[in-house]
Amino acid sequence: MRRSIPEGIYLIIDPSVSRNILLGKLKEVVLEPIAAVQIWDNFKADDNWMELVEEILQLCHAQNIPVLINNRWKVLAQLELDGIHFDDKPDQLTQLRQELNREIIIGITCGNDLSVVNWANDNGLDYVSFCSMFPSSTANSCELVTLTLLKKQDL
Repeated sequence: MRRSIPEGIYLIIDPSVSRNILLGKLKEVVLEPIAAVQIWDNFKADDNWMELVEEILQLCHAQNIPVLINNRWKVLAQLELDGIHFDDKPDQLTQLRQELNREIIIGITCGNDLSVVNWANDNGLDYVSFCSMFPSSTANSCELVTLTLLKKQDL
């Protein structure tokens, strides 16, 4: 069964946070109406990240919350993830769809280059998210999206 993302809060979690803290907070959060959880591609080098992802899946799926992995498309064949979120246009999108024998949710981040939106539409992606519109310590790896751009494009 293909899961979809309902309206609501799309939570992005940082797996580099202490496992006990991350899972403890996630146990509390999944009791609220969360639309989806994305696992950011920020794993510690020495961490058993596949085991952590499985624990996150158990917590979220118990509440019927879809879980997406960030960028690591090959893991979709190994775990029951509901989808993937790309930071950039993936070269391997056709290969990914051919290798998986199931429907998944696919999304991408867009900055100020709106050709990404057109590419996502042309390639049948499920959603587009815009990077941060305001500076913050956690959203420092992408360009800030301007409100002017969104107003001009009527997005």
